[in-house]
Amino acid sequence: LLGFWDDDDGFNIKAPGVRQVLLQEDRGLNQTLISSGTTISQLFDQDNWERHRSIKRYTRNLMSISRSTVMRRVMKIALTITGFSLAVGCFSSLLPALAPAMPVVPLLVLSPFIALLLVLRTNASYARFNEGRMLFGGICAECRNITRVLAPALLRAGEEGRAMRVSNLLCALGYAVKARLRSGRTRSDPNDPTSFRDDPSKDFLRFLGSEVTDVVVKQKNQPVCLLQMLTEELHDAVAAGVVAEWEATTVDDAIVSLINHLGGCDRISTTPMPLSYTRHTTRSLLLYLLSLPFVLWSHLLWATPLVMFPICLILLGIEECGVQIEEPFCVLPLTPMCHGLEEDLKMQYDLAAARLTPSTAANSPP
Repeated sequence: LLGFWDDDDGFNIKAPGVRQVLLQEDRGLNQTLISSGTTISQLFDQDNWERHRSIKRYTRNLMSISRSTVMRRVMKIALTITGFSLAVGCFSSLLPALAPAMPVVPLLVLSPFIALLLVLRTNASYARFNEGRMLFGGICAECRNITRVLAPALLRAGEEGRAMRVSNLLCALGYAVKARLRSGRTRSDPNDPTSFRDDPSKDFLRFLGSEVTDVVVKQKNQPVCLLQMLTEELHDAVAAGVVAEWEATTVDDAIVSLINHLGGCDRISTTPMPLSYTRHTTRSLLLYLLSLPFVLWSHLLWATPLVMFPICLILLGIEECGVQIEEPFCVLPLTPMCHGLEEDLKMQYDLAAARLTPSTAANSPP
């Protein structure tokens, strides 16, 4: 059990499986919060869903409990409380006249309230997780809508260069939002992999070129900078008369929606649940668990530590699940979503170009 954790909440840079693959492909993921098997940090396909729904999940999940990210993270405190229950037992055996005892009624009264605290905590965290996924998915959807409207209009008017710039700005936008949401943890070495910092510079160079990249990376809010550039491209296209009024209105509405989605992502990323609620839940749970040995000892004697250990793992694990998903962007599959967005935008551009002249498709964005 003592090997269940490392110096950084169970993070092991040499860990096998999905975690090691994701470490190479997506350094912005918080590796301490993802499992070494199938993880929410991947986009599920039908094979993943088949494994997820398999009736074998009961035995598979039980046999892999030693590799559980949640269990590893709560192991220290679970062992500490279990050791405390053993100390209570030793004291009660050596000095039975002074053995502390507690009636079971207070814990019976408290149990439903502890359960309610945990349920509300995890439900609120999942609501944030689900909203974060919807917001980033909404950003990708609005980028596709803008390309759907603007690419054919600009290409029909012979504005191939402007059409490519718009497509490239939208491709870069996804990576810019991802990097903003994964700004990384503070480390003395900027190359420390445990900082989990996302650097979009290489992606900016692919889409924007060195000159524009130099301008964008200097901005504190890079997604807003890219949206401003996109807005200017739209204004220039309207002024040149190559975009119809309804097309301009549709794209402008999409840009407004993008800014609103970005604001929602910032809100989740920078504002946790009320800290007093989180602290109260943690304190209440710990006091409840520390009180249990005084009640259980008179009934279970030396079996008390054996019972306390799984109780601690389960209850602390529930609270830990809520904490892990409270800030969703460090574990959501943002990089695969950006790759998917890039492929879709390129496909939309190529299809729009192919309807005009075969030679136009050769100028598609990288």
